Amino acid sequence: MVAQIKRILVATWHASTPAALSKSRYLAVAFILVTAISVALLATTRPIVPWSGDEALYAMHAHNLALGQPYAVTPYVFNPQNPIHPAAAPPGLPLLLSPVYHAFGLNWFAFQVEDILFLALFLMALAVLARHWLPPMLALLSVVVMGVHPLIWEMKETVPSEFPFLFFLYGALVLVDRCPEHDPRRRRWFVSGAALMLAAACLVRPVGVVAFPAIVLASIYRTRKLITPANIAAGAGALLFYVLQQPFRPDLGTYVNYMDGLSLHSMLNNLQSYEVAYRYFLEDHPYNRTWVGHALAAIVLALTGVGFVERLRRGVTAFELFTLGYCAFLIIYPVSLEPDRYSLPVWPMLLLYAFVGSNKIALLIGERWRYIPASALSLVLLANYAFAYEEIGPRLPHVSITAAPSQAVFQEIRKVVPENGVVISRKPTIVALYTDRKSSIFPMHATDDQFFAYLRAVGARYILQDMGDFAGGKPPAEDVLNGFIERNGSSLHLIYSTPLFRLFRLESGSRLDSTSTSRVALAQRSQVYRRARSSPFARC
Repeated sequence: MVAQIKRILVATWHASTPAALSKSRYLAVAFILVTAISVALLATTRPIVPWSGDEALYAMHAHNLALGQPYAVTPYVFNPQNPIHPAAAPPGLPLLLSPVYHAFGLNWFAFQVEDILFLALFLMALAVLARHWLPPMLALLSVVVMGVHPLIWEMKETVPSEFPFLFFLYGALVLVDRCPEHDPRRRRWFVSGAALMLAAACLVRPVGVVAFPAIVLASIYRTRKLITPANIAAGAGALLFYVLQQPFRPDLGTYVNYMDGLSLHSMLNNLQSYEVAYRYFLEDHPYNRTWVGHALAAIVLALTGVGFVERLRRGVTAFELFTLGYCAFLIIYPVSLEPDRYSLPVWPMLLLYAFVGSNKIALLIGERWRYIPASALSLVLLANYAFAYEEIGPRLPHVSITAAPSQAVFQEIRKVVPENGVVISRKPTIVALYTDRKSSIFPMHATDDQFFAYLRAVGARYILQDMGDFAGGKPPAEDVLNGFIERNGSSLHLIYSTPLFRLFRLESGSRLDSTSTSRVALAQRSQVYRRARSSPFARC
């Protein structure tokens, strides 16, 4: 077995073109590398579940699906004045998690194993794509560089939707790109598979709709025809996405409403945010403000440009249009709180284009240099990754939601808060998941009057204050929750206190129980939100 693997690796090293190594041997090496990366990811997964919140909403939906309950009915109370999470998340990831939930219950490690499996499938899809763009050795090297990126190794500690999204998205693009033209039987399978994967990608993350125009426009440009296998796959995928998400009624209106903030200022802010995300792609933090860091950023950007143009010379495909479309979406969409995570779906394309550009330059220099530019780029990136790995540990939360301090406060909430009670907290989905009590977040940029108005509107009489930096960083200096608690101590009764948590009950009083015009304004804003959610565009 070892000797056979050695022969395959030697053949891979000496193969200078995609055709020089058989498909089966190439995929065998790719499978070995991807398996090694996946095993390393699982082996280094820590028993720490961060207080991030997204995965808690997915878990509540998965619980409903596993038990046959209404998908969107959860204890999480959506706040239109601070929409950190939608009222109901897209159903793609909960659908994938529901069989695991049915078998193992609320088991975060089981969820992580499934998520890493989808990451492995994505890396295999990337290997298939890279095989047609690069010499086998460079194609495999690009897969490794992508698979060991520190952002992926940090995200594995949660249950991110990005991993299945990447698999479905790139799987669909590869099927469309490699669809056989002259084999009707295989073509039907490719079209059906692409349609299903496009629909699945959009069910996991609605931003997958960016792939539809990329596929359609590239197909029309290449064939000068409107009815093509690629366009049929895109149309069927869009129809499937629309039909499949209807029974779940996900809250896509929240994502649509973010567009209200579109302005020139928001686009300029996004440019700055995604410039930072580009540096996260390079992971050159130790020296990004030096001339070496600026040189690296410029060189990689130039190589990416060369590779992009080289691929365009060979014909416009959905990959080029998707890359342009997704980058344009990032600039236009007026939300960039997590620019590295939002831009992750386009990172594999940037990496492949940089490798294609490196290979093009190597061919211009001479055959003997065919691996030097791409290998040098890989060594620099891997060296950056090594420094970044050291920072992952300190960035992880000090307290997991499964740890004793967290479980103790959840138990206290279940004990003192009535079943119909509402708790205001910074992480409402986590509180709702573990306590089965309604929980909502406070209004954003709220005055005390607006804060009290929202408490009256949702019937909240309890506030959970987190005291540490374990919930994703220390609160900002102008934090709404902490400021409200400090200014309104006479209206709050402390009923539970630890070094990490404080639970307050709001006493009956004039400010809490009186009516206010702010409540009318809140109701009006809620009506606007409901109208947006019920719009045809929001539903699709």
